[in-house]
Amino acid sequence: MDVLAAFTFGGIFIKSIKNMGVEGKKEISIVFIKAGMITIVGLVLLQLFLAWIGASSVDAIGYASNGGEVLAKSAIHLFGYAGIFLIGTVIFLTGITTNIACLSSVAEYFNRIQPNLSYEKWIILLALVSLILTNFGLSTILELTSPILLLLYPIAITLIILSFINNLFKGYQSVYVGSIIGSGFVALLDALKEINIFADFISQTFTFIPLFDIGAGWIITGLTGAVFGMIIAILKKSEERKLDIGNEEAS
Repeated sequence: MDVLAAFTFGGIFIKSIKNMGVEGKKEISIVFIKAGMITIVGLVLLQLFLAWIGASSVDAIGYASNGGEVLAKSAIHLFGYAGIFLIGTVIFLTGITTNIACLSSVAEYFNRIQPNLSYEKWIILLALVSLILTNFGLSTILELTSPILLLLYPIAITLIILSFINNLFKGYQSVYVGSIIGSGFVALLDALKEINIFADFISQTFTFIPLFDIGAGWIITGLTGAVFGMIIAILKKSEERKLDIGNEEAS
């Protein structure tokens, strides 16, 4: 989720930097990279601590159905019932910022494509829908969203990587198209497996793809698509040069 959040809110961060008075592409990039490095260090430490809590808490609290339950029970075990208020406060303060960012960005997008409904009304509508979905419980939400995340994660990560190395392949559109088709194809297969649609057929048929069994087959197919896209771009460029030379000789 952190990856998708970074991908979604990157534009918001850049706008915030500009609002601070930072101007110029180079200056904005420097501030953005510095902020990103601080964020990376913080998230790595957070994930390590969460992993340590999950790995070391089994003897004390037993097995839990999801991470939220692990955190809640661990807080109660360490701090008594006051711990549940402590962890609740922390989750509320960290979650409210993400909720505001999500609601504002999604409402702004829908207001742009459907201006008949105002930005404020989109905010209210999305907040109400989110409130209703929240009451289904974390386990149910994870079960429902897991196929969607399996489909979106590879595509989002592929786009992020391509944007970073855009200059290496001169930004050829065919490379983007090939990579997205390659990674998206396997991502779709993983999503179908998750909801038990042709699960056995998919598992038996596509095992030849490296890393497919561990849910990382999209890496190989994405790279393969990028290579084919690059070849197509080079051939197309070569053909255009031949046409240009032919036109010059004819003139």
